Amino acid sequence: VNPTKKEEEKEEGYIPTIRFGLNAVKNVGENIAQVIINERKENGPYKDVFDFLERVTDKDMNKKSLESLIKSGALDSFEERGKLWANFDTLMNFNKEASKLKESKQANLFADVPDMAGPSRVQLSEASNVDSQQMLTWEKELLGLYISEHPFNDYKRSLQGVAKPLEELTGQETDKVNVAGVVSSVKKITTKNGKPMLFVKIEEVLSSAELLIFPDIYEETKEMWEDGQVVLCQGRVSDKDQEMKILVEKT
Repeated sequence: VNPTKKEEEKEEGYIPTIRFGLNAVKNVGENIAQVIINERKENGPYKDVFDFLERVTDKDMNKKSLESLIKSGALDSFEERGKLWANFDTLMNFNKEASKLKESKQANLFADVPDMAGPSRVQLSEASNVDSQQMLTWEKELLGLYISEHPFNDYKRSLQGVAKPLEELTGQETDKVNVAGVVSSVKKITTKNGKPMLFVKIEEVLSSAELLIFPDIYEETKEMWEDGQVVLCQGRVSDKDQEMKILVEKT
């Protein structure tokens, strides 16, 4: 949300930053994204979260859009995500009050009434920081990818020597290999025998692989194949038709 790249570059100690378009954030539509940008261009960077919510009072600044802005990290320049989320109702009510006051000012533009002050700002309640796994879950849900870091980083060191890095499997066929990663997609199909099996994509930080979970293994491990779940399994690498897959035999 704040500030623009050119504005940052004018300041000393500028640090290159990952940028993600507001319009691509889930539940933040094109209209409210443009309203936020236009307001910032016309009246300068937002000073804090209250300044932001007092100036952006479009009807599309609703519960879903504000929730997504907080959880995705778009408002991190104002306050830590956990604190903003813990004070969500307070912030939403402040925005609604600001919107009502703005409408009243417009209705009384030509009336002989004194200028009305903005809505009352309150002290945000203290709250614990969001833990890294929760933050990453929000990012994947709302952005479609991990921004802050990759959740596999927390497990990578402890799995050294236990699981073979996925990037080292390309072009190899092995009898047995241990692999690990974060589940990023699950596709369920039904075999000719009427039994369910899965095609599961797992990711490390920079590499990915597809697992084939056959019916017998699936029946034993149904609960573990969910997006965001970290899995460790053993199987055979198949590079048939130049499409690498891991045929899971054990989890």
